[in-house]
Amino acid sequence: MNPVRRLQDAFQAVQHLGGLAAARYALYQLGVKSGLYRLLTPLTQPHSGTGLITRPLALFADPPPNFPALLNPAEQKALLAQAEDLLAGRFALYGGDPAPLNLTPPPPLRHWSQAYPLPASQDIKDLWEPARFGWAFTLVRAYQLSADERFPAAFWQAFETFQTHNPPNLGPLWASAQEVALRLMAWVYAASALAVSPHSTAARLHSLSGAVWDHARRIPPTLLYARAQRNNHLLSEAAGLYTAGQYLQHAPWRARGWAEFQKALLDQIAPDGTYGQHSVNYHRLMLQLSLWMHALGTANGEAFSPECKERLAAAVRWLLAHVDPSSGQLPNLGHHDGALFLPLASSSIRDYRPTLQAAALTFLGAPAFPPGPWDELALRLGLSASSPALPPKAFTSPAVHRLGTSQDWALLRAVHFSVRPAHADQLHVDLWHQGQNIALDAGTFRYNTPPPWQNALASAAVHNTLTLNGLEPMRRAGRFLWLDWDQAKILSNPSPDAISAEHSAYRALGLRHQRTLQRTSTGWRIRDELLPLPAATINPVQAVVHWLLPDLPWVLNENELTLSLTHGPLVIRCWAEKPQSPPPLQVRLIRAGEILSGPAGSFPNHGWFSPTYAHKLPALSLRVELSAPPPLTISTEFILPPAPTQPAADFFPG
Repeated sequence: MNPVRRLQDAFQAVQHLGGLAAARYALYQLGVKSGLYRLLTPLTQPHSGTGLITRPLALFADPPPNFPALLNPAEQKALLAQAEDLLAGRFALYGGDPAPLNLTPPPPLRHWSQAYPLPASQDIKDLWEPARFGWAFTLVRAYQLSADERFPAAFWQAFETFQTHNPPNLGPLWASAQEVALRLMAWVYAASALAVSPHSTAARLHSLSGAVWDHARRIPPTLLYARAQRNNHLLSEAAGLYTAGQYLQHAPWRARGWAEFQKALLDQIAPDGTYGQHSVNYHRLMLQLSLWMHALGTANGEAFSPECKERLAAAVRWLLAHVDPSSGQLPNLGHHDGALFLPLASSSIRDYRPTLQAAALTFLGAPAFPPGPWDELALRLGLSASSPALPPKAFTSPAVHRLGTSQDWALLRAVHFSVRPAHADQLHVDLWHQGQNIALDAGTFRYNTPPPWQNALASAAVHNTLTLNGLEPMRRAGRFLWLDWDQAKILSNPSPDAISAEHSAYRALGLRHQRTLQRTSTGWRIRDELLPLPAATINPVQAVVHWLLPDLPWVLNENELTLSLTHGPLVIRCWAEKPQSPPPLQVRLIRAGEILSGPAGSFPNHGWFSPTYAHKLPALSLRVELSAPPPLTISTEFILPPAPTQPAADFFPG
């Protein structure tokens, strides 16, 4: 990149992100490069724990009442199998397939602030993830189910392995203060819950207290970086400080963590409940950290401010408005790094009901769902789900544009960004039918890996929207930084059956893109209109409408694709409209980067779905291309299988 463009990008980034955030980031980088952080976080021997006063967190000491009855026999068997995997040195990487549980980083180790050499194929998150100790929650649950002493023994052995190979501030597992905070909280939970085991000796508990001290000291020097990010880093680090302050009776850490956390909530959650990272997974992480802080604060006689409670209530409604009630899953919007801070339920990483149930009870005053296995997290936080569940209408949020019923529903993504976007996903449409996602958001896959996979699924080209001339609707200036933000707006008051929106991406080309999502008697119709702005020069354009679909048996007949769902055919039809005669459409079908039908081309990132970080599964990409001068319209119709015998009630009744 030439120096002039680099300077322009830097200036625009400051405009977008704000001068204060940019200044904080610059000061953090100065601290790294000058060696200041090597002085503030020196290499030392692990704290022995001598002189520390520890107060185990009583809230986490006991299992929920009648814990085994919460799990059916299959769930009990699955939990114990996961725990056996941990004994064998394997854990569920990012909530997916088992991977080696390695807590020993490769040499040579350096101070965390110095560049750490990794092969181009190595993602540092793969080093960080096992060292979060999130899998320790599984050992706790298995121990409380079975009373098998092998499980607490395994936790303490892993803790001692970490301590041996990762002295304070040495190596990549100390590089992120967020990772340090998440590990600290997992240790405190495990130590509190496993204190009854004979393997939790006084010496081991003393050593863990010293480790919590070392970890808490790592957090304050780089809070500047977390504040600059304005995201879950600051929430995690503030929660870590507060937890250490509670566990070690350190009042300054407790006070600072509590204050930083509440300020971050007010900064990061909009009044309508939108979370600043524009990610359903990070939204859940924010709610889980808030549940943790609320529970610890209540036990300590502290309460969130009324303003924080209002924002958190709106944030719960926002996430509830995205949930598929029959599966507990959500559209895969935004970054998904596999984070699941509180894996305290027998469900997959894509089931949001445990968090939503606990959050609705805490911040809305009633459960979101009827009783079920998703109650475990709430019960572990001292909550009761005995009151009636919230009606579906309470799930609405002014920031979520959703149509349909509980069985067939659609979501249109249209947001005005006030903080940096995550994905180029304006006017993306998600479709759900009887608990199955039939028009998908691809997700993330990986942040740190060689091209073409370095955060590539953030691109508009793989979202269910329209792109022009092979251009992104925003300019990418880094893995996580978009410039020339693409802003969207709703064009009129949505009806129960239709909504229209437009975005600003292609105004530089003299064009408006307007999308209408409409519920029909047979399914859904999506109408993409490309309209010239007044006095704009009319040139031919190449418009592409893309749809990511499940990997199912298919038949493609010109502009009509049929997928075989378990209970009937899903038919997808595409056509073009023009005032005169419609131009021909060019249709490609791509699976896992390979073209199944249509003209040749290179599309390595098309036809993939990433349910969680580092995992990608084959899917079907339908690319509908039209080359013509505007105005032009491309319509897509999804014809669903026949409705079930009993019609579904409206999920959002007006």
